Amino acid sequence: MKKLKVFLKNKFPFLADIKPFMANLAYGPILDHLEFHVTEHCNLNCKGCTHFSNISGEKFTDCLHIQKRLERLNKIFGKIRKIKILGGEPLLHPKIGEILKITRKTVPFTDIIVITNGTLLPSMPDIFFKICRQNDITIEITVYPPLFNNIEKITKNLDLFQVKYVLSNRIFSFCGVLNAAGTSDKQKTFSNCTGKFCSILKDDNIYMCAIAAYIGYFNKKFNASIAEGKGINIYTHTGREILSYLKKPEETCRFCTNNFNYFKWETTNNPQPLDWSGKI
Repeated sequence: MKKLKVFLKNKFPFLADIKPFMANLAYGPILDHLEFHVTEHCNLNCKGCTHFSNISGEKFTDCLHIQKRLERLNKIFGKIRKIKILGGEPLLHPKIGEILKITRKTVPFTDIIVITNGTLLPSMPDIFFKICRQNDITIEITVYPPLFNNIEKITKNLDLFQVKYVLSNRIFSFCGVLNAAGTSDKQKTFSNCTGKFCSILKDDNIYMCAIAAYIGYFNKKFNASIAEGKGINIYTHTGREILSYLKKPEETCRFCTNNFNYFKWETTNNPQPLDWSGKI
């Protein structure tokens, strides 16, 4: 059966467009992927964090605001396939359990994933893991060096509570993404970007990526003038209008690089603008 599917896909490539087209007819506009922060800050100060959590300052998202926005999205989209809850470090939120229950209740047929660096999992109360299991929440752990020696103990506890989880590959490096001069070809940058598939809800707007949504923290910290994403308001636009918006580059794309610079992962208490370009 798998070989047949591959043969048909190669022989008749137009068939790949039929399934999403039929799903759109059945459900209405479909949002494949949505992320939102429940905290802006993090307990790891990763150098060059693309969500700018190491320079954001402490901030928690209100539970009622999350519920209201998800209810609105439910009205304008026929289906949301996947929601990722992150930050910052989401486990820092004192009401993370309530947020998970609200999200599951509001979008009962959506895959819900919590993205965490995992360092706080050993200190989470049992009720958190029970909520994850009862609400079919997946824990996705980004395995940074501080977790290398503890990951087996952490996953053993998740298994004990029968919580679904996913582990990233071990992270040894980060990638510099910014071109502060703003000289990049924005269409080329957009075409090459993998982040454009990570649409993110910030306040009442959806942005194509975390850079577009959160570059304001960088501008404020370093007195910079990188173009911020305009975003599209979920209360004044339809689902189809939002999907159309997400298919086009933002002015922010001019400030992302097409020549990636990788550097060793590390934390820092003294962030510098060049941390985000990868140029030392």
